[in-house]
Amino acid sequence: MAVMSVFVMIPFTVLFFWGVIRANDWGAVGEVRRADIVYNDNGDFVSMSGSIDIDWSLLINTLFWNFNGAVGMSVFGGEVSNPGHTYPRALLISVLLVALTYLVPLYGATVFNSPHWTTWEEGSFSSIAEGIGGSFLSNWVVLATFCSNAGMYIAELFCDSFQILGMAECGLAPAFLAARNKRFNTPHNAVFASLVIILVLIKFEFDEILGMTNA
Repeated sequence: MAVMSVFVMIPFTVLFFWGVIRANDWGAVGEVRRADIVYNDNGDFVSMSGSIDIDWSLLINTLFWNFNGAVGMSVFGGEVSNPGHTYPRALLISVLLVALTYLVPLYGATVFNSPHWTTWEEGSFSSIAEGIGGSFLSNWVVLATFCSNAGMYIAELFCDSFQILGMAECGLAPAFLAARNKRFNTPHNAVFASLVIILVLIKFEFDEILGMTNA
């Protein structure tokens, strides 16, 4: 997991430095989305005016979702050696890394600002990376994003499985979900149950999953 984390962070670190070096719009850092945005026929930004237009519900839900993984740490405390010492350090490192992995590359992308930040949407990092460093950096970001999504999936599956295991051990879920693999001591039935739930949720859009996760 440590190797995967480093692999994921490197291209975004490159994007930050490359974006700052090629920066052409330092004023964009202080801009806020407005209600009236004008684009030309090619979809390029022209001007922005009107009242501040921020989707606070989506922003707060996204921020909460980014940090709600800390809650999942409680479900596998029994698997951690000396959790009283390990957890505070892990939480401090995790919170800092989560914040930096968003803020640092976004700063580099904002000061480069091509495509304009008002046109950004889900998955825009690849087009931003292509504008900054060409297809090489764009492909690197896509690959890192794939690895990042795989890592989040594995972490979520791990936490959910141990949560179901704990519920089964407390009598809050069917007893067969408390079974562990004899060789690896993993809660294999709980893993399969979590997998089924995740496969059902795949068909939903991110915004919909966000609302269900934070409910």
